[in-house]
Amino acid sequence: MHRYAHFREPTRIIISGYPDLSGTLLKQRAQAKRRFLVDTKDENVFPNRGKLKFDKLKETVTVRLHAPCGLVHVSVPVLDGGARSDPSQPVSFISADSFVTGVDVRVRVPSDLLWPELHGRTSVIADFSYGGAFYCLVSAKELGFENGLSKLNMKAIDTATRNLKSAANNNSNMAYIFEHPEHADLSFLYSVIVVDDQLGEPLAGSQSAESGLCFFADQQVDRSPTGSGVSARLVLAYAKGQLQLGESSTYHSLVSLHKHGSAAFVGTLVEDSSSQNVAPYPRVKTRVEGHASYTGASTFVVEAGDVLGDEGFLMSDFQHR
Repeated sequence: MHRYAHFREPTRIIISGYPDLSGTLLKQRAQAKRRFLVDTKDENVFPNRGKLKFDKLKETVTVRLHAPCGLVHVSVPVLDGGARSDPSQPVSFISADSFVTGVDVRVRVPSDLLWPELHGRTSVIADFSYGGAFYCLVSAKELGFENGLSKLNMKAIDTATRNLKSAANNNSNMAYIFEHPEHADLSFLYSVIVVDDQLGEPLAGSQSAESGLCFFADQQVDRSPTGSGVSARLVLAYAKGQLQLGESSTYHSLVSLHKHGSAAFVGTLVEDSSSQNVAPYPRVKTRVEGHASYTGASTFVVEAGDVLGDEGFLMSDFQHR
């Protein structure tokens, strides 16, 4: 994708137009993008399409993706001998190593960051783990929302997660929790996931289920259960003894709850890879699977001499300095 990086910035600025929206060349969610790599026949888009191997026994094609977190192995169910993806079957991926960095950590909340639902409390108990990015995992009730995620005040929970993330990021004593042992550029808290383990039903083959609301980057909300977030939650469940190797759990987003579970992800603990242990907790590899559908296709062009399209722009560029 580095070859096409010069397309991305103008696309993000022109198409999105807002600083809190990220744009990509493909607007489908991550699982659908993985299907697309099988379905495309355009080698200008995916030069290695012709090298993908079809597994006749499993009726899948495996795609190896080099992500910032490492190598991710994607399995795409296919039809017609691997010629096209099968939209009726879930796409899955095997994660890079996931690990826990903190269990039941007390996060001190400064007075200027306190939110009303704390009712005078000045700290929050949360867990921290890595599944491709660093996540803070905290129950809705711990944030002060006694009804969990079932009766949601989005504005209030947005404030709570924003302030919790700020409290954690600005506490120098917590820096070790977001320190990646191999990749310094990934050493930051990416997201807060608010968890409700009383909400949501397990899909077939799952031992348990829970729901989550993921606030990432600059408080964007993920409509999906978040693939790397599922990996982070799986390794946390493993570290706490709630799931064992080979067991699966269902992870819902608010969207999948309202769609009767059809958009949920199923996560499975695949392998304990603790030979490179991040003490005192284990490392694991996980499998995350979910259905993905295309929502459309579009083509962007930058004409010669287009002064806006060539470099793009942000409205913030025009603010008085």
